[in-house]
Formats: sequence, structure tokens, C-alpha cells
Amino acid sequence: WKKPDINRPIKVNLLFPIIYLLFWA
Repeated sequence: WKKPDINRPIKVNLLFPIIYLLFWA
């Protein structure tokens, strides 16, 4: 899977913690 760092780092930074919290919360 490609890292969209250059494209949209903000979206990834927001998406990762949300998914993580949803999965483990």
C-alpha cells in the first residue's frame, strides 16, 4: 500500500487515529 504522505498527510493523520480508535475502543 502506498503512503500518501506527499499527497495528503493531514487526511492520513486524521484517518489513522480514527480507525485505530474505532477498532480498539
